[in-house]
Amino acid sequence: LISGGKLATTALVLGLPLFDAIVVIISRLLRGQKPWQADKSHLHHRLLRLGLTPSRTTLLVLLMSAIAGATALILQTAVGKSVALLTIGAVFAVIVFVSIFLDKRRA
Repeated sequence: LISGGKLATTALVLGLPLFDAIVVIISRLLRGQKPWQADKSHLHHRLLRLGLTPSRTTLLVLLMSAIAGATALILQTAVGKSVALLTIGAVFAVIVFVSIFLDKRRA
């Protein structure tokens, strides 16, 4: 796991859950909450509040994870996987921040 390719593969496969957890922890800390205190700020809760059905929310999250996992399997080099990780991370970030923005507009 320490070599570049394996680290990038691990980051791609676990990218969405890790990114979601990091965003939630930071947002809780910024609101003055304890990081382990439960709330509805995870990505799937935000997608549900935006009007997606539970089935569509599940499919969207699974699709994003599958794309990241398939990318990890397809790409061979650590550099390629790192570029893919940054690209997919940017896409995840846009999805999260758009959902936060739309969620605040609805409130």
